[in-house]
Order: sequence, then structure tokens, then C-alpha cells
Amino acid sequence: MTPGEIGIEAGRIFTYNLPSNWLFRSQEDQNDHGIDAEIEVTDHKGVARGSEFVFKVQIKGEANCTFLKNKQAISFNLPTGKLRYYLSFNIPVILVVVEVSSETLYWLSITDNDELISKA
Repeated sequence: MTPGEIGIEAGRIFTYNLPSNWLFRSQEDQNDHGIDAEIEVTDHKGVARGSEFVFKVQIKGEANCTFLKNKQAISFNLPTGKLRYYLSFNIPVILVVVEVSSETLYWLSITDNDELISKA
């Protein structure tokens, strides 16, 4: 698969696996710059719960992930400039890495991760 195909497939896998009470709002543009989506969580009646339950998502696709720490972590390169960009938001930003070959999603909250913040 080409990098573009991996990215498209990763987005499809991500949206397919969303809980039904998560409202997905795509924020992708044609040039694939910036945040990919915004998610708003609704209550059991489908009513939006307000700004406390809204977060941004950056989706990255990998054909096959490289595992570290006895398969407790994956290896992923996040450039410092991108990290600073994600930290500039006033709401939480979640990085989601999708391993396309297994259709497995891995995620990490960026904006409350002290280790990442210290590297920015």
C-alpha cells in the first residue's frame, strides 16, 4: 500500500470503530494539514454534553507497527513542531495510531502527557 492508501484506510478503520455516542466531525482538508477530527461525546439519550466532552484527534496510519517494551508500547516518530502544534489547542488532543494490517488502534493523550510536554 502507498502512504496515501494507508492514511485513507486508517481513517476508515478509526471511524468504523468509534462508539455510537461519539459524534465525529472531520477537520481534514485536501492537503492533509492539521488536526484530522473533532469528537464530541453524547449522553445515553444522544444529547451533546458540552465542551467538557470535546476533543481533537490526529489519526496516523501504519502498515505494521514496531513494538517496544515487551509489546507494551509502539514506536512512533512525532516531530517537535507537530507536538508544539498539538499542544497549542485549548482542548485535549489525542494521537491515534492505526495499524492497518491488524485493524488495531493505539492512542495517547498528548495535551496532558507530562513526558511529551517536557520535550516540546
